[in-house]
Amino acid sequence: DELTSNEIQTYLNSLRDYSNSYITKIHELIYTAFDNAQKKGYIIKNPMTDVIRPKSNKDDKEVRAMTIEEQQAFTNYLMSMPISLEPYKNVFLFQMFLGLRIGEALALKKTDINLQKNIVSVRRTLTVDKDRNLIVGNKTKTYCGKRDVPIPQFIRDSVIEQMKESDNNKDNLLFTSKNDTLVFTNNLVIKLSNACD
Repeated sequence: DELTSNEIQTYLNSLRDYSNSYITKIHELIYTAFDNAQKKGYIIKNPMTDVIRPKSNKDDKEVRAMTIEEQQAFTNYLMSMPISLEPYKNVFLFQMFLGLRIGEALALKKTDINLQKNIVSVRRTLTVDKDRNLIVGNKTKTYCGKRDVPIPQFIRDSVIEQMKESDNNKDNLLFTSKNDTLVFTNNLVIKLSNACD
């Protein structure tokens, strides 16, 4: 209750060297915290009502989806590579053809695969705990994220390959690092970028 709008504005203005998405997240977190404090009667007025979200000094990165031709070329590349040379090839296939977020794919367990029904059950995602350690969460990113996804016939062999590959993985996870630890999503983004070059 001692924080003022000006102090919060000064703090947010100091974040201009970060991306707009980062600034937006911080702005929303602070707003929500004060909104909850107001609802619980800890403060009379939310100081965030007078705060303007600053614009980043950085240009927004252009994000675009692969074209059909690029996706086909990438799929052909992945299907032609042995898992020993492209250990995360099946993560990329799961993402493209099952419509999974990175964290959802990396949190899959062998028990989430039902080959008889030909479905993958999405029930959790990778997240971080209060100490910023990577953990497998017990729910999906959104309520609608919990779903059963049909396995396309042409990647069924890749699903089976990954199940065999993960026989001794920690916690029965389909995808782990070489050291049998959780895979950081940023590492996978870098590998995807390198594979697409």
